[in-house]
Amino acid sequence: MGIRYYAYAFDHGLRDRARDDPRSLIASDPLADAWGLVPHATVSHATFEQTVPQRDMLYLDKAWREPQLLTGPWRLEGTARPAFAMFEGEVAMRDLGWEAWIATCA
Repeated sequence: MGIRYYAYAFDHGLRDRARDDPRSLIASDPLADAWGLVPHATVSHATFEQTVPQRDMLYLDKAWREPQLLTGPWRLEGTARPAFAMFEGEVAMRDLGWEAWIATCA
């Protein structure tokens, strides 16, 4: 297991809702969405086809750090590209797991 990165698209009309409560627009089991699993099943067969349309979800798995580097500031005093808003943030590791980093951008 490791840290996984998911990006969900939402309609412009849902922007305020996404900012106020991002979890309301994120699936409760993103890995199931990405791999074609039955959500929350302890045993399931993966189809490896996203259940969410590809235009609505980006699954990068372990590659999330690379988009951060490509879109982030080049130097300490530099500015990030606008796309960095989709990749900024860090997951916080704790003693018994991790704390998700969730944000929305429009």
